[in-house]
Amino acid sequence: MKKTNAYLQVEATRRRMLENKDDLECVECDELSCAVYTYKCPDGTPAAIAFKGRRKKAVWYRRFVSVEVRRQYVRSWMAKILKDKQAKDSRKQQMSLERELSVGDVVYSSWGYEQTNISYWKVVKLIGKQSVELVKIGSDSKRIGDMDGEVVPRPDIEVGESFVRRVKGKNVRVDSYLRASLLEPVKVVAGVKIYKPMRWSSYY
Repeated sequence: MKKTNAYLQVEATRRRMLENKDDLECVECDELSCAVYTYKCPDGTPAAIAFKGRRKKAVWYRRFVSVEVRRQYVRSWMAKILKDKQAKDSRKQQMSLERELSVGDVVYSSWGYEQTNISYWKVVKLIGKQSVELVKIGSDSKRIGDMDGEVVPRPDIEVGESFVRRVKGKNVRVDSYLRASLLEPVKVVAGVKIYKPMRWSSYY
């Protein structure tokens, strides 16, 4: 990644802070999300000081028993920083996804502890650019075995009051513990969407 003028200025400031260190070298992450300055203490002990982003304040300072131990520690720390950054960037990208739900779409959630429950909701209205109004809908269920079966949504049966939720792509968080996703119909017959049965299980 190309260094910006702002980053170069920060790098110069850090080097001035450490200019009295012997054998000073800078190890930078490819994404410039962090940098580690390695050096040798007056007694010859290898040491390092780490910075994140463009911060001028160090996040850690350590001495090491050997140069190899230092190298492994720095490599591991940078890998973790990069992984955290990629996860953060991914979350930002997901949050910026455009709404891909339309009025009439059915979303579902598969949930349960030691069993599988299926719940359905229907999009009844688009709100703004990123939200939808949902209402829970009924379903037709049939038992196949002693503790399992199949279920399909019934968009014509509305249950309870509607509510508004923000959408990310084809996904919507119904509440604090349930996330619902778009259920694609397998076909449309005379304007009626036909959905593939989903499996449920119960231990009661």
